[in-house]
Formats: sequence, C-alpha cells, structure tokens
Amino acid sequence: MLLSSAVDRGFRALLRGDVDEVSADAAAELLDQAERCGGGPEAISPESRLLCAEVALQVGRIQLARSCVESFLQTRPPKNQFLVRAYYCSGRIQVRAVGILPDRIP
Repeated sequence: MLLSSAVDRGFRALLRGDVDEVSADAAAELLDQAERCGGGPEAISPESRLLCAEVALQVGRIQLARSCVESFLQTRPPKNQFLVRAYYCSGRIQVRAVGILPDRIP
C-alpha cells in the first residue's frame, strides 16, 4: 500500500496544472513502472489509469488514452462515477478515431 500511495502522489504531481504530451507520457510511464515493480495492476489505484486516459485525450494522445481506458476497464471497476467517466472517455476516443471531432476538446 505504501508503493501505491507514493505512486499516486507522484502521478498526480505530474498531471497538476497545465499538462502536455510529455507530462501525459511521463504519467503513463510512472504507472507502468509501478505495475512492473510493485506486483501488477494492484500496485496502483485503477482510477489513476482513468485520469491518465482523460489527460491523454485532452492533449491528443488517442492511443495512450485508449490503452489507459482499457487497463481501467480490465480491473472490473465498481459501478460508480469512474466507470461512467471511463465509458464517456471511451466514447470520445471512438468518435476521434472516425475523425468527427477536432483534435482537442476542452
């Protein structure tokens, strides 16, 4: 649990304020490293993957967003606001994939 809270603090620090592609990539890499070093997906909170997906989508990193949403949904999350946000994010990713929306949505 100590690793999880440390990773979550570092992750949230990367995504604080103005985010760009570099900080989105760094946040995703931090989550990946935590999973590799800490014993799998249980090493981080699943919501961190969803937050990473939302930020990745915001900065136009569609593949990263898709990967993060899929990772979140594989954890079988409880039926709460995060699951709804994951479905919303997934829908935005699918719309972007067919080119209906501009690259960046506020």
